[in-house]
Amino acid sequence: MKSVRAFLVFASTVIGLSACSNGDLVSRADAPNAPILVAAPADVAPVVLRDYTVTEVDIIVPKTLKVSEANRFFPNADIVWREDPLGDRYSQVEAVITEAITQGVAGMDGTREVKVQLELTRFHALTEKTRFGAPQGSATHDIKMLLTVLDAQTGAVIEATRPFEIEFEAHTNQFALADIAQGITQRKRITEKLAQLIQSELG
Repeated sequence: MKSVRAFLVFASTVIGLSACSNGDLVSRADAPNAPILVAAPADVAPVVLRDYTVTEVDIIVPKTLKVSEANRFFPNADIVWREDPLGDRYSQVEAVITEAITQGVAGMDGTREVKVQLELTRFHALTEKTRFGAPQGSATHDIKMLLTVLDAQTGAVIEATRPFEIEFEAHTNQFALADIAQGITQRKRITEKLAQLIQSELG
């Protein structure tokens, strides 16, 4: 605990002296006002200082991703989604992600306007067979994307592309039936989790 407190004091001191020192802070991008990485000991993760207002959310769902409609426990595919009618799964999952991320960044009111870009690499919700046939605790919602933060005005990269992933326990069997009775869909649970994650990542 002492080492953590000492580091926080160190970070605050470095920030206060940034106007007269060039060696203690490392910018994450060449753009002005980019978030700052505070230098830290080797065993402590750098601290990113963010102060964002998100003005645009760009969700990319490549058509090269494989979609499966197979009613199996573990379909061999990149996209598995069943809560919309059979149709364009790419557009459907894009809508789910857009809703979640937009909701997650809505409360950010920082001094720098940014654009958030997310490229989907995996979106696994539950098939019918899994949702109503797998034991509770054996299935997960698994979503993987690549996150990039750009300056809203110039398009310059502020935060380089990095993984943005979430995997959490899905409700199956009697738990799924209980959700349905309460109007809780897979979409609702996924939206809430993704919104919380983007707040944590960029807040």
